Amino acid sequence: MGAHLAALSYRSEKWHGSRGAADAFATAAAARAPQGSLLAALPLFAVYEHLPEVNLVNGFYQSAVVSKAMEGALYAVHAARPDDPMLAHVRHLLVFFLVRAERWSEAMNQLRHVDGRVGALPWTHSPDPAADYAVYRALAVAGYEANGGSPATLPH
Repeated sequence: MGAHLAALSYRSEKWHGSRGAADAFATAAAARAPQGSLLAALPLFAVYEHLPEVNLVNGFYQSAVVSKAMEGALYAVHAARPDDPMLAHVRHLLVFFLVRAERWSEAMNQLRHVDGRVGALPWTHSPDPAADYAVYRALAVAGYEANGGSPATLPH
């Protein structure tokens, strides 16, 4: 997974490639991913690599491209080994996207696995990773509760 993330960065617009090259690489790697591999989450990392600095599109995080990437990542974390060292990284990125997509229950499910640890994307791109994580955690809890959920009833 680490090598694929490095290759994805190389193929992105920020380095030597393009959005299309990064997406094609991520999609191909996800399609060839063996059962239990987190490579199925690579398209979500490709979407993250190319997020606009300012998003003026209402519903961007509910779009087909973002939704498909989130579904691939959700499949990957469900099928991954619990001791995979990259698992928390995928879960943290999922929290970011699921909160923005207002998929509160799924965000809460990811939070219960990673709560208390902030050493992953997207938080590490912030000057204050813990504060950014705390904001997203609070948004997830508030959205979950506003839609009838109770964090006390989440499975442990």
